Amino acid sequence: MGRGKNPLKELAGQTLLYGLATIVPRFLNYVILTPFYTRILPLEDYGVVTELYAYIAVLLVILTYGMETAYFRYASGSRDPGRVFSTSVINLGITSLLFFAGVAIFLEPVARWLEYGEHPEYILYFSVIVAIDAFSAVFFARLRLENKGLQFGLIKLVNVLVIIVVVFLYLWWIPALLEKNPQSIVRFIYRKEIGVGYVFLANIAGSLISLIWLICINRDFRFRYDPAIIKRMLKYGMPLMIAGLFGILNDSFDKMVLKHFYPLKEGLQIVAIYGGNYKIAVLMTLFIQMFRYAVEPFFFRYAADKNSKGLYAAVMRYFILFGFVVYLGILMNIDIVKQLVDKSYWVGLKIVPVVLAANLLFGVFVNLSVWYKINDLTHYAILLNGAGLIMTIVFNVMLIPLWGYMASAWGHVAAMITMVTVSWYIGKKKYPIRYHLEKISGYTVIFVILAVMVIVRPPEENIARILLYNTLLSGMIIMIFMIEKKNIKERAWEKE
Repeated sequence: MGRGKNPLKELAGQTLLYGLATIVPRFLNYVILTPFYTRILPLEDYGVVTELYAYIAVLLVILTYGMETAYFRYASGSRDPGRVFSTSVINLGITSLLFFAGVAIFLEPVARWLEYGEHPEYILYFSVIVAIDAFSAVFFARLRLENKGLQFGLIKLVNVLVIIVVVFLYLWWIPALLEKNPQSIVRFIYRKEIGVGYVFLANIAGSLISLIWLICINRDFRFRYDPAIIKRMLKYGMPLMIAGLFGILNDSFDKMVLKHFYPLKEGLQIVAIYGGNYKIAVLMTLFIQMFRYAVEPFFFRYAADKNSKGLYAAVMRYFILFGFVVYLGILMNIDIVKQLVDKSYWVGLKIVPVVLAANLLFGVFVNLSVWYKINDLTHYAILLNGAGLIMTIVFNVMLIPLWGYMASAWGHVAAMITMVTVSWYIGKKKYPIRYHLEKISGYTVIFVILAVMVIVRPPEENIARILLYNTLLSGMIIMIFMIEKKNIKERAWEKE
């Protein structure tokens, strides 16, 4: 690669670009809907939302069965990418329709099994969301493959805006209007007994509009189905689906099982408190998602560069440094960030430092994954995510009776430590990279000291303490900048 372009500056720019195109809609979802839900819904209703969306995340991984990545793999090297696209769409359409039909036919037993026997309509609603979003997956993948990031982001943004509008209408504006004027014409489009179901109906509206938009911009679609193509795609995608399933279960398992350790209503309230505070770690989550979108193609783009290993080590160091800043920034300003949820949820703020640590470790894992991704050893992803899932299950099943939802939070940390350790150990043999452990360790000591200080003596709306903490954080940022500026400018990784 030529010296005219600085790879680290390129990666930072790509991270920001993907953030604007794909993360902004999710950010709006978090900062508008989470405060709204936690203030207007009873605790147990928000528990329903938290739990069922965890199931949606898991089912979407199963029902897309690696087809997005398989589409990237086979469409990009095909003489007839349209055939690959149509085959993928038809296959996802069939499986999505079969899923919805299966849920509809067996709705009552499924609802009872999930302990929603009194509200089977919730299960029907969320099955519609899963079916539409799974079917839409390859449409969105085509936009990414064709570098139409702006259009991709715009559709996602409209999806979120539709959800926000519908939710505000049916959970706040219409009920308030009917309370003042029970004979208002809007009474014909509102049913109070639907309640929290309007959250799912709003999502259906957003997903449907997105799907219609995607269909309209793919008017070149032709019904062509190639069994040979789908056979290859399934063979390629299934291992990725298994790894993805293990990965999403690492994130969702706690929210799926937590309520089962308590009486039903209390269990949903605990899920709500846990889920609400889990969302406070949103800034770290969004940062890692932005970074992941940008760094995965970055790994492949520089794989053949003679200085690639030094470059990957530098990326790891700067990711950790930036992650430290985000972590401390959230904790030091927790009095502001906690406004994301209603004060009735603040009893669960103690999980925030733990969840933030788990998210930071996940970012380290993403960096470490370079060894199996660029060497076509993706089957190791099953082993790594599976090892993490075992820790997640053990902590939740064995320790929730003792520690409550803190066991779920620490389960994420245990899973991430396991995945990072195993990946680092195997990676040393398969694709050794000399990470800057000495430099990272020095920064880590400073970070740990500041983090412990804030956890032991939280801001607690003490203005003097908040100013002190943010002054220390600013000093840390300036110190890092002064030390690392020269390394980045002089491309120090090329001299390693």
